[in-house]
Amino acid sequence: MIGLEFVCQVFKIDNKELAAKLKIAPPNISTWFKGTREIPHKYLSVLTKIFRGLSSEYFQKELTYIDEIRIRIHHIETMDFEDRHGELVVYEIDNTDKVILDEYFDDYEKDLEYWYKELNQTLKINSYQDRVKYIFETIWTLDADTKKALFLEKNAEEYVVGKLNSYLDLLVKFEVQNINVVESIVRYFIHYHGLKRNKWQEQDLFPNDKLLDFYKDFEDILIKHEIIVIE
Repeated sequence: MIGLEFVCQVFKIDNKELAAKLKIAPPNISTWFKGTREIPHKYLSVLTKIFRGLSSEYFQKELTYIDEIRIRIHHIETMDFEDRHGELVVYEIDNTDKVILDEYFDDYEKDLEYWYKELNQTLKINSYQDRVKYIFETIWTLDADTKKALFLEKNAEEYVVGKLNSYLDLLVKFEVQNINVVESIVRYFIHYHGLKRNKWQEQDLFPNDKLLDFYKDFEDILIKHEIIVIE
C-alpha cells in the first residue's frame, strides 16, 4: 500500500471523491494506488492542500509504521473544531439561567494521546535497534581473542553498559541468577552464534540447563529485534 491510499483511508476520502477534487478520472487514482503509475508532480501540491498541509513525501512512498502514526496525528491535529469536538456540555447554571460553566469535549483527545505515546515508543525502539545493530556488526568483525580482551577486561561491565546502553536493561529482565551476563554475551557470539541449537550442548565442557536457557532467550531477543537473522 502506497502512502496516498493509507492517507485516504485515514481521512475517509474514497477514489471518486479524491478524483473529483483533482478533476481527473477515478481510474487514475487506482493506478496510483497500485503503483503502476507515479503521481504526476503537478498533483502533489494539490494533494498537500486537500490533506490539510500533509507533506507530499508521504504520497508515493511505502510507509513505515512511524509514517503511519505521523499521518494519523496530522489528521487529528488539523481537524476543524466542529469535527473534532462534540456538543457543548453545560455543567452549571445560576438561578437566572445564566451558564456559569460549560465545556466542549474533545472526541479525539484520547486517540491523540495514544498515537503520541505510540510514536515516542516506536522512535525509542527504532533508535535502540539501530544502536544495537551497529554495535554487534562491529563486534562480529573482531576475532575471538580480541573479543575476549575487549569484554573480559577489568571494567568489562562498565564498558559493555556504555556501549550497549539500554540493551543490557533488556537482559536484566531475565533475572537469571548465577550467570555473568557480560561473559555470557561474549560466549554466545564466540561459540553459539550461527550454530543450530541442537548442537549447543556440545560447545561447553559442562553446560547446564540454566545457561542453555539463557542462550536461547538471548538469541530469541536478538531475532525479535532483527539484530540477527536465523535461516
